[in-house]
Amino acid sequence: LSQQFQTRTVSKIYYALVRKGIDSFGGSTQGSIKTCIAYKNGYGHLSETGQGKEAITEWALVGSSSNVPLSLVRLNLLTGNKHQLRIHLAAALGAPILGDQRYSQTVPIEPLRRLLPTSKSSEAPLFLHASHLSFFRYRKNGGKKRFRLGIQAPLPEQFLQLCLKAGIKFDPELAQGGVFIDNKPVEDGRVPELDGQYLHIS
Repeated sequence: LSQQFQTRTVSKIYYALVRKGIDSFGGSTQGSIKTCIAYKNGYGHLSETGQGKEAITEWALVGSSSNVPLSLVRLNLLTGNKHQLRIHLAAALGAPILGDQRYSQTVPIEPLRRLLPTSKSSEAPLFLHASHLSFFRYRKNGGKKRFRLGIQAPLPEQFLQLCLKAGIKFDPELAQGGVFIDNKPVEDGRVPELDGQYLHIS
């Protein structure tokens, strides 16, 4: 598995709610961000000199609200640097993740703040979700030994509720967890090849 991480054959998909409306994307619905990230005192920033760690993120716009500057984006993390997604979205795409007080320079506008879930904490939750992880495994028997195993975690309830309040449409399957073999869902969650089963504990 460590070799798959090194060769970037492990797929790591995230979803984020970002503070940017559809008009702010300039007509683009997907793209790739490739930069270098440098760190100082635990804080990351885009390196203008090319020094630092290579960071690559692919993004795609899933949906946007017509009422507030808020969008749902799908993220493919190709390198795994500290705070990479937060830095890329805020500094490179100009779309900070909702709830990110470290890399955002401004606070959400009042209409957006009214949609946020109430919390005893003074800080809003970070609306970034690790959704899908997949990698190659091998069967002991059979003709096609190599297969891609995927595991999906459902979007958190507060994530779903905020999308509904803001009028952001999304694939209902994102609300479901499960197991995938070669990108196809396994209905009962059982993977006999690995003697395993998907269990979701809410």
